[in-house]
Amino acid sequence: MSLDIKSSFTYFTNDKNWKKKFGIGYLVTAFLCICSGFLSVGDKTQITNTQVMAYLLALIPTFYLQGFIFKTANLRIYKPEQGIALWSDYRDIFTVGLKAFFGIFLLSFVAMLPLFILIPLTTIAIFTKSVLLPFAIVFDLMSLLFAVAVVSAAYIAFCVDLQLKTMFNFKAMWKIIKKSSKEYLLFMLWVTLLSIAFFVITILLGITIVGIVLIPLVWFYFYMIVSDIIAQIVKDTFMTNNLPIQQ
Repeated sequence: MSLDIKSSFTYFTNDKNWKKKFGIGYLVTAFLCICSGFLSVGDKTQITNTQVMAYLLALIPTFYLQGFIFKTANLRIYKPEQGIALWSDYRDIFTVGLKAFFGIFLLSFVAMLPLFILIPLTTIAIFTKSVLLPFAIVFDLMSLLFAVAVVSAAYIAFCVDLQLKTMFNFKAMWKIIKKSSKEYLLFMLWVTLLSIAFFVITILLGITIVGIVLIPLVWFYFYMIVSDIIAQIVKDTFMTNNLPIQQ
């Protein structure tokens, strides 16, 4: 099964309450943007109390946004006719977002360990003008790509059952990469291209006050697109290949 990217841009309109859900998503994303704005102001040489408070407050909308993204993806896998997730399930959404945030944080740290070791060695190679520098750079890039691949596969696997342990189920992640390698690579490509496109749109919107107000809505729309693409990957990996989806 090939990815139906076109449908990912409009699937949510089948939900009769999608405008209300997008409105709430806009407010949550806007709150996150405001908190992020406070993090960028002030003295760059020291952390202020305002920045600490802004960071702690930013975690709340972060958990809710991540939870909503994964709940929507999970719903698209099992009950696509129901549209997108319900904000009224705020406790469940927060819990899912909390698990996703800390799961990805821990997994990213583990996946980046080889890079943490290689970067100092590469720095030494640069200053000593070692003949091994090209090889060090190649290994750095390979380690970075490995980390991105692992974290991306973990994101997708997490949508299967929304359980923290699934993020560390490397067998399930390998199934995603092996059984749907083409779709997985397309997923990586599309997310990269969409990220660049939405970043450019954000810059253009930032020119006017009206545009700035619309930025949170644009990024919430981006998250909804990614949710559906992830759901398609899971369905292709497990359902199309006749594998148990919750494994």
